[in-house]
Amino acid sequence: MLLGIVDIGSNAIKYKIFNTKDNSLVEYYREPLRLGRDAFTQGFLSELTLKQLTIVLERFKRVFLEKNIEKQFYMATSAIRDCTNKDEIICLLKKQNIDLKIISGDTEAGLLKEFKANVDSYAILDIGGGSVEAFVSVNSQTYARSFQLGAVRLLNKDKSYKEKEMNNFGNWLKQHAPVKKLYGLGGNLRAIFEANNHSGPLSSKEFTEFVKEYNSVSKKDLIEKFSIPEDRIDIIPLAAEIYEHSLASLNCNVIENSFWSISDGLFKQILNRNL
Repeated sequence: MLLGIVDIGSNAIKYKIFNTKDNSLVEYYREPLRLGRDAFTQGFLSELTLKQLTIVLERFKRVFLEKNIEKQFYMATSAIRDCTNKDEIICLLKKQNIDLKIISGDTEAGLLKEFKANVDSYAILDIGGGSVEAFVSVNSQTYARSFQLGAVRLLNKDKSYKEKEMNNFGNWLKQHAPVKKLYGLGGNLRAIFEANNHSGPLSSKEFTEFVKEYNSVSKKDLIEKFSIPEDRIDIIPLAAEIYEHSLASLNCNVIENSFWSISDGLFKQILNRNL
């Protein structure tokens, strides 16, 4: 059976299609749509943005129909959960036979426990547009928490907000330090690696050099030479700051990127009939 999971984030809308027979990922697709621009400045989605969202989701639904996807899940995270008109959004999509679930930050962070690491002490960071979900496993103890530190959110906040939230985030991480490895999920870290023609683990010192190199590359080259999505370019430097701050706070010397996402975590829980 094929199962489709749509992740409606603050900077893009993505879907993953999984095969439940062998638990494999069949297809991945990402559509840029910065819901956070509305959500983190005015507190709601404008009519235009809501129309754009509806068009994208209706297209995804048609794709799922064409591909004979038997089960579909639509989940929204930080941007929509911060919107004052989220009930209107849910009702509007329900008329299109789209059952939208808005998950809390704690639920989002909790999905990271399904990630399988290859070391006994580690941390996972999922830096989204609206929030950062963190998960730490040390001495068989696990800790998960969501922080209002997403890269799109920070684009729309002042310096004092950023400093306060980064300090709170760092203090929480320090409580669980040290860890052997930090896993970064998603395209922001992957873009930094790709701009440096690298894959696999990286030392914290090398990562700092990679960030410098990334920041020195022109926007044109990032797009044309390294195929970095244009909508990511302004948020990647902020994500890099969060990763560097995390490595220091965790007293961690190794960082690695993973294509794994909360959609994979949700898929695991669906298989285990927890959802």
